[in-house]
Amino acid sequence: MTTKSQPVAGAGSLDRIGPAHPVRVVGIHGTGRIIRRLAVLGMVPGSIVTVVRARQPVLVSIGGALLALDHHTARSILVEDIG
Repeated sequence: MTTKSQPVAGAGSLDRIGPAHPVRVVGIHGTGRIIRRLAVLGMVPGSIVTVVRARQPVLVSIGGALLALDHHTARSILVEDIG
């Protein structure tokens, strides 16, 4: 099963965000397994995340924790600018 979010104006994938730039998660593309795994880690629509390191693995700060994401997973997370 693949879950797709609705398109959001001004949104892009997390793998295209530079370091130190806070963004809001607006959707996640992927299988139910990936979506559940990210949800357990706090990566859900509405979450604010900041990219700490943009190269592989992508490091993001969310809720005071650091998460390491492979490029494919980061590409599946749709975010919007909050600035």
